[in-house]
Amino acid sequence: NSDSSKSIALGLGKDPAGNPLLQPFADARGAYTNRDWIPQGLASDTWSFRTRFFEAVNNAVTSGGRIYFNLDHVNIGRALKVDPNIEDSMDHTRIMTSWELQQILRTPHLYAYTEWWIGNQRLSSRDVSELGLDLIWY
Repeated sequence: NSDSSKSIALGLGKDPAGNPLLQPFADARGAYTNRDWIPQGLASDTWSFRTRFFEAVNNAVTSGGRIYFNLDHVNIGRALKVDPNIEDSMDHTRIMTSWELQQILRTPHLYAYTEWWIGNQRLSSRDVSELGLDLIWY
């Protein structure tokens, strides 16, 4: 990471027991979670999560940053079945994480800058493919 690059972290905010999951993951990688996107200038102050998400991921990769996706406690099979056309009224974190996952898989330039992690281990390309996390071509 160069000094001007900004990376973002995606994943579930908390584990099933309610312990923080995303913030410690982000902190360990020097990345920003959605609560930091606006203050860090990665996204505009808009009510639309969809808009903030795309601004943040695109600004991160344009700055030379990465997208770190924490898959801890994410049910990938279920996440891939969530309706990707969900509206901006989404407020359930599992649905949001599933939606974020699908956007990465549907956007080749974002997918190329994404690192997938489980249990604090970065997954190999083969691991990612075996989990079914391949690009989704329309």
